[in-house]
Order: sequence, then structure tokens, then C-alpha cells
Amino acid sequence: MKKSIFNRLNKYIIPIKYKNREFNLLDVGCGPHSVVKAKIVFPKCNYHGLDITKYETKDNGYTLMKQLYIADLVQDDLNDVPDDFFDVVMCTHVIEHIPNGIKVIERLTKKVKMSGYIYLEYPSVRTLSLPSISNCFNFCDDPSHTRIYSIREVANILLANNYRIIRAGKRRDIMRIILLPAFFILDRFYYKHGYAGAFYDLVGWAEYVFAQRREKNK
Repeated sequence: MKKSIFNRLNKYIIPIKYKNREFNLLDVGCGPHSVVKAKIVFPKCNYHGLDITKYETKDNGYTLMKQLYIADLVQDDLNDVPDDFFDVVMCTHVIEHIPNGIKVIERLTKKVKMSGYIYLEYPSVRTLSLPSISNCFNFCDDPSHTRIYSIREVANILLANNYRIIRAGKRRDIMRIILLPAFFILDRFYYKHGYAGAFYDLVGWAEYVFAQRREKNK
């Protein structure tokens, strides 16, 4: 199955200040291909991936990673992942697949260095009322989805761990909305993995919380 590059780039937009700088990035639920997309946006990043297994792949994605951590987020305490080390931690469309997402977020907050960033993205409660069409438009279309999370509970766990919320809300990429007809055609007829993804930004399918770890005593 072909995968659209546009489906993976959005999660690397924040924070763009690292565009031409070397920094440590942890991508939670990385898969074998995300590193290639990350390096398109952030060519100098030291990419660290975290996933439940190492998948068989014919490309060289894993060789581009600085480190791959294998962990089951439901059971693993993530002690093998260094604390206070990463400039950016990304966790997109992972917590909806596990029942203990809030606990996992709390563990991930320790991995970010002081003044570093964490970006979390997941399906919004609105997905429960959307129609069931191709490529998981309704939350329950994906049988691996186990729990709905809210901005309030995600933000509260970050606040409790000394983070400042920079922004949060519905994920809406204006360019993806403007170019929706093109994305629809690509998704439906070229990538052939369904067309619902083309409408995600238009309907506010996903929510996000973007936060920065505070310096101690601030």
C-alpha cells in the first residue's frame, strides 16, 4: 500500500524553529517510514524512534535512525528511554490505541529536556458522530481504537508535570483544506487507501496539545 507523504508531514511542523538545527527528536509509534518524512522537514535532527516492534521493510528507514527503542506502551515503564534528553517528543495517533494513554503521557514528560517540547495528537470526540466511510472516518471504524481522550485531560497531565501549554485545539492545516480536492484525488485514485483522510482537517477530526517543559522553579 502506498503511503502519502502528506499524511505524515503534518506532525513535524511543530516546532519549526528546529528546521535547520541539530536536535534530538523522539517519535513515539514511529513505524519504519516516519524517519524519512522527518528528515525532509528537519534534515539535521537526531531521530530516535519508539515502537512496539521492528517491522520488516525493504527501504532503509531504520538505518537513518539514531536509535530505535522497542517497547509495549501498555506494559513498559520506558526506563530504557533516557530522561531529560529530547528537545522534541512527538506522539501522534498512538494513545487512542491504548487504555493507559494518560499514564504514558506522564512517562513521556520525563523524557523531554528543560525548555523542550512535546506534541500530542489523537482523534477528537467529534469522530464518534461522523459517518462510517473509507479509511476510518468514524472513531469506531478502527477496531484497534480503545479510548477517546480530551484536550482537558491531556493538558491537565502536562500542567501537573510542569509544562506550559503553548496551544491546543482542533488540528486544521489551512493548506490541506485549500488543496482538499487534490488530496481527495490522490488518496482515492493514486494512493488507494481510502479518501476520508482528505477531509480530516476540514472537519476537525484530530485534536492536539503542544506544550513546553518549564525550567525548574518557574
